[in-house]
Amino acid sequence: MLRINRKLFPCLYILLVSAIVVACGGGGGGTLAGGGIGGTGITSGTVTGFGSVYVNGVEYFMENTTLDIDDDFSLDGVSEDNFNLEDVLDINMVVTVVWEENPDGTYTATSVAFDEEVEGPVAAGSLTIEDLDTRTRSFVVLGVEVIVARESTSFVGWPGDGFELVSEGDVVEVSGFYDANGILRATRVEKEDDLRLNAEIEVKGVVEGY
Repeated sequence: MLRINRKLFPCLYILLVSAIVVACGGGGGGTLAGGGIGGTGITSGTVTGFGSVYVNGVEYFMENTTLDIDDDFSLDGVSEDNFNLEDVLDINMVVTVVWEENPDGTYTATSVAFDEEVEGPVAAGSLTIEDLDTRTRSFVVLGVEVIVARESTSFVGWPGDGFELVSEGDVVEVSGFYDANGILRATRVEKEDDLRLNAEIEVKGVVEGY
């Protein structure tokens, strides 16, 4: 299985990721309901359940499946019997599933991959108060505007309601979909450790110049 080392080839990696996002439908539409089943055998969407794995409400069985999680964890030959997927994934994470349709009309995942859209600190001065009409608020991470929703975004890592407690300077990992205006609408936000020497930060996008 071909893997690209981002430290060695950052520009190539960003271009490749951008091409995949466009191909999977994750870059537009203006809604959180990205992806869906198509003829290509690739689905990009949110994790909605476990047992096998459910993405956008559709079940994908795991049999000899390859996992590639956040560039930190990779494992081949995964099935429901030998691995607990909840150890590395969570509800509302956006994943890409390569699948095959079975003769009985069900689906088996040949690979499941997850990588956050942006990871870094919430920028100073960027955190807004709640919009009471839409029940959303926004902040900026590494130049990316992120919108979180009280009722549909999952928050992990705060001692209470993350929607209320997320603060400027918090290091967060954001999973979600970009709308037509290039705003990242978060399905899941996880609080990470504070920034430290050699800490990883990450943002995806198109290279405009170098």
